[in-house]
Amino acid sequence: MKTHELKTWPMYFQMVRKHQKLFEVRKNDRGFKTGDTLNLREWDGEYTGWSISAMVSCMFGSDEIEPLATESLRSGYCVLGLDSGSLEVHGPTETKTKKAGE
Repeated sequence: MKTHELKTWPMYFQMVRKHQKLFEVRKNDRGFKTGDTLNLREWDGEYTGWSISAMVSCMFGSDEIEPLATESLRSGYCVLGLDSGSLEVHGPTETKTKKAGE
């Protein structure tokens, strides 16, 4: 399993943090797989110091789940489902992690 470091705009970062958006649509240029960890780093032109780590629970847009799913996505892209129970928020000055939504 891999960990992928990804830039995330503040609006989308906050939606993941509040459990309002539990998926990512990304270009699959990193070989994403179910079970990988995404480290979503908040980016507003530079890194803010906030990040969320989450495990990929499912993936659409590859042969891994449903071959027909690729027909509804732009070629080379995928939808990554995030495991809500695995979300951890890391702040710029925090020494411990918090579960998302706290």
